[in-house]
Amino acid sequence: MINTVILEGLLAQDPVLYRNMNGKCFTSFVMACNRTGYGKGADFIKIRANGSVAEALCEYKKKGGHICVIGSLTHESYENYKKETVYETLVNAKLIEFWPDVPDATFADQFFDEYPEIKNLYKKFASDYRKQKKAEKAAREQEKENESC
Repeated sequence: MINTVILEGLLAQDPVLYRNMNGKCFTSFVMACNRTGYGKGADFIKIRANGSVAEALCEYKKKGGHICVIGSLTHESYENYKKETVYETLVNAKLIEFWPDVPDATFADQFFDEYPEIKNLYKKFASDYRKQKKAEKAAREQEKENESC
């Protein structure tokens, strides 16, 4: 089974470094990722990083910093101060790449060169998306013709 998440976006808040009871460091932060397709806007995704990944992020990036996160989706539960069980889904970061704060198209090209399988998946997605849009446009035009008759 595959559980891999790759996100590119901007830090929505300054990351803060914490230490647990065992002295290991971690950070949780929110990343804003642009949407494509329907309902354009941004998704705000909670991410957790541990160890040296968390330390480097907190030291070198601040709110608005441009990053790429590679990790896995995880579902957790905990008990809040009201003794209620809270469930959350977040990304557990394994690698965080620091990108220039002004997005540069060459970085996307370099990323696709390093991960050709993702480039192929993206090309298939883009092709399917264009086909879907074309079919929707044809259906709307057909509805307009039927209404005018």
